[in-house]
Amino acid sequence: MIPWTPEPGDRVRVSHVGEGGLPEVRYGWVEGVQRLHAIVLFDGELSPEQAHLGTIQPVEVTTVQLVLPGRDLLDDVELRCGLVKMWQAEADLAGLAVDTLQEWGVGTMVAIGKFELGEVIAGGEAYVLVAGLSASDHPAVYVRAEHRS
Repeated sequence: MIPWTPEPGDRVRVSHVGEGGLPEVRYGWVEGVQRLHAIVLFDGELSPEQAHLGTIQPVEVTTVQLVLPGRDLLDDVELRCGLVKMWQAEADLAGLAVDTLQEWGVGTMVAIGKFELGEVIAGGEAYVLVAGLSASDHPAVYVRAEHRS
């Protein structure tokens, strides 16, 4: 399988692990590709920067992911209810077109430390919005859309 290679004009998500061990994410537009790097004009910047192709993903429903430190956002019912709106804000920041987003209140536990929080419709396809604990050395909560199984 050939990995995805960005083209000029593509909207991208660039992620790398920051000093605190959590992902740092920026969004931007590809201006060009040179060998193993893309030239990306990041949102809010005036000059493009190089980003290694290994850190770049296309902006799609399943690639927009919110990662927040700690686990209290998942454990506390009231805080968990706010995760859908936080993911929506991240999707808006990414420039992702979402047709509808339906919240399911406190969510449904589907595994230990994993909850289904709502349904996302984008491009005519349905996805389930899930929140769970990341498998890293630093406790973190992720929120992402996954294909319905």
